Amino acid sequence: MHVQLHSFTDHLGGSSNLLQCQANGMVVGYEIRSNVEGAPKTVVSRYEEPFRTLYPSGHPEPADQTTEGAFLQQCTREVAKSIGIHMYDMPTAELY
Repeated sequence: MHVQLHSFTDHLGGSSNLLQCQANGMVVGYEIRSNVEGAPKTVVSRYEEPFRTLYPSGHPEPADQTTEGAFLQQCTREVAKSIGIHMYDMPTAELY
């Protein structure tokens, strides 16, 4: 698996007063093939899906209502969830 992060921001429209995490990218899965032992291996793309994260999903959060560290930690969790759903064939609620 390979994750390509195309964009990431933690402030809405460059505002230092409004926090909203936005991340976009691509999750790509590869298969490695070798027909004969000792022969060169080939890599084939088998899965390619975009992901998009928007946290909070409604309105942005005022920067004075949380610490930057706490907001970035939650933002990272949300991005990880958006990526993780591509790796499991079950609802993430069943994993916890």
